[in-house]
Amino acid sequence: MRRVVAYFHRSTVANAILKDKQKLLQLPEHKLLIDVATRWNSALDMISRYLEQQPAIYAALTSKELRGREKDLGTLSERDIASAEELVLVLTPLKIATTALCEESVPTLSMIMPLQHRLLNYIMKEKDDDPPLKQVKKAVVEDLSTRYQDICTRKALTVATLLDPRFKSTPFLSDKDRLDAYHELTVQAVFSLNACKLKETPDPQVPHTTAEPEPPALPSFPDDDEIDDLHVPSPAKKMRQETEKSDVGKPSHPSAMSCLFGVTYQISVQEPKSHQDICEAEIS
Repeated sequence: MRRVVAYFHRSTVANAILKDKQKLLQLPEHKLLIDVATRWNSALDMISRYLEQQPAIYAALTSKELRGREKDLGTLSERDIASAEELVLVLTPLKIATTALCEESVPTLSMIMPLQHRLLNYIMKEKDDDPPLKQVKKAVVEDLSTRYQDICTRKALTVATLLDPRFKSTPFLSDKDRLDAYHELTVQAVFSLNACKLKETPDPQVPHTTAEPEPPALPSFPDDDEIDDLHVPSPAKKMRQETEKSDVGKPSHPSAMSCLFGVTYQISVQEPKSHQDICEAEIS
């Protein structure tokens, strides 16, 4: 295929005859593509375009103008065409995966490990009814299995995948790896939260240039003298009176209000959660 495509690229006569055959056969007037080593999907593009234009290519190569003009150049057999069609079936998922990872409008880091797992364990897995080109799948699996095996790289990819709601089930991880990944994510979350809190805390050595707003004053009860002016016994005074009465042997029954607004009262304050607890709850 590469030799045939290269021939049509360098020969203006052959290219003109190919265009005539495309019009005659009512095929799209597409230019033949040639694969490039630095472009991953160019081989698939070349094969797909060749198969699309195969009737026109055959008609052009067997025409009297081109027949025998180029040595070591012939048409593909039926078996070659069948092999090419099978190869397209194998390579198309790889192109789809590559295209998905080349999206510029959305983050794609979280998609790498799920795509690799899907390709290795499902799409590229050899089956009994596979086409004869099983060695192609085997070569793809052997090459793709060696990718992203560095510990730091794999850790970063795993954390990115956990943060993507589409892949939070992480079927490609073992139970141990999943727990380790969530632990790593929690550690990073705690570190980030501590860093944010540190930024919010003012440096005592740096003078404040703007006045801090004063907190609102807490409500206070009037003292005994003020209540006496209103001829209303204060809760504290009333409790003292009742205590004095009980001391002389008289029964004392403090009212609910006096118990509620006694001399002292305590407010229950819930202990703030640690950053570790906050992050674990958020990740869960």
